[in-house]
Amino acid sequence: EEVLARYSRASGAKLNRTKTHGLWLGAWSHRTDNPLQIQWSTNSIKVLGIHFFRDYQQTVRANWETVENKMERSLSFWRKRTLPFELDLKCYSHLYYLAHGI
Repeated sequence: EEVLARYSRASGAKLNRTKTHGLWLGAWSHRTDNPLQIQWSTNSIKVLGIHFFRDYQQTVRANWETVENKMERSLSFWRKRTLPFELDLKCYSHLYYLAHGI
């Protein structure tokens, strides 16, 4: 509790406990208590659109699938068109942006 109070004083930000979620990791992954009066998960949380799991490989797979799906939709959209060279480059830059979104 003291850590959050110090953080609030230093940053000017206040933790919204109803919207805050934590993820138990490592040796604490089986904890069942509720410190800081926030919601705790033993499996996964989502932060700014990115899924975080206790297992790193599962985190990578889940987020990469999202990027793959977006890229596939974008490719199928652009495949239907005959594009001049400039627009073709724009398509590739769009795909590059999607791939680096995670």
